[in-house]
Amino acid sequence: MKNHEVNMIDDMTEDVSDISLSAVVSEVNLVGSNPREWWIDTGASRHVCSDKGLFTTFEPVENGEKLFMGNSATSEVQGLGKVVLKMTSGKELTLNNVMYVPDIRKNLVSGSLLNKHGFRMVFES
Repeated sequence: MKNHEVNMIDDMTEDVSDISLSAVVSEVNLVGSNPREWWIDTGASRHVCSDKGLFTTFEPVENGEKLFMGNSATSEVQGLGKVVLKMTSGKELTLNNVMYVPDIRKNLVSGSLLNKHGFRMVFES
């Protein structure tokens, strides 16, 4: 089994702060569902989380905002806030403006937001 590696560089941004993340994904397992797992999604335009308990700050959204997904489905956004991801290296990655969407199946880190703020992602097989 390969070890997963995460290389990090210092950076501060609006949607992601504390560190920037450059990830090397060596293996993907699509079986099972863990509400604490996070997936880098290069097609996602926002960070999305289904577990309200992971938010360190939270503001309810009551304007009926919807999240439109790639499969043409929609889900209700119930809040926005900050989530701190703890890396195996001991570093922390703070995601700001994370959408709380209880019925999404996977927590998503937006690859496009990481890229927009100067983060570098490397995917290898």
